[in-house]
Amino acid sequence: MTGTLPVWTVIKGTYAAVFRDFSGFVASIWIWLVLTWAASLGIGYLSVVLPNAVRQLHIAQLIIVPMYAGMAVVWHRYVQLHEEKRGIRTLRFGYRELKLFAIASMLLISLLGPIVLGGGIVQTGRGSKHAVGLVALYSLALSFAFFYMTLRLSLTFPLTATDESHVFDKSWSMLKGKLLRLFAILLVTYYPTLFLVGKLTEVGLLAI
Repeated sequence: MTGTLPVWTVIKGTYAAVFRDFSGFVASIWIWLVLTWAASLGIGYLSVVLPNAVRQLHIAQLIIVPMYAGMAVVWHRYVQLHEEKRGIRTLRFGYRELKLFAIASMLLISLLGPIVLGGGIVQTGRGSKHAVGLVALYSLALSFAFFYMTLRLSLTFPLTATDESHVFDKSWSMLKGKLLRLFAILLVTYYPTLFLVGKLTEVGLLAI
């Protein structure tokens, strides 16, 4: 990936990859989708019936990470390599999936560590106006840093799924100077998907 990142070309290509053979797309990842949705639903339900345990439930998100890893491998290999696996075969969890799980877990831990530290700042400075301002600045800086790192390393997923090596270096260099365009692409492709999954989880909780 060199030069300018073509925003609308990438967006069109993303949706075309899904809808060109929508039945094949669904057949390749439906089991992972159902498992991920069910796990999200279970965590959401526990957060409702056990509101005092919400903090502890953050760690439960790690249950979902392997599911995302497995789904990502199936999806990227289907789109990029035209590798079709259907039914129970899509539940294979091997080297590529473990590698993605390790990457995603590392990103999560890098986020959870500072959050715990921020909680310590709040406890230490409880009742102090200066502590509130410090936590606000800390949270803003943390959010920006994590968002920046996530964007720069976002290509590690497709690179890992297709057996590339040195995925961190490649993702970091390939996305240099392209983050605003990448963010625009994510706004139109990735974030609507997250919104839809969130709404489906809400509907499931209401049904329960």
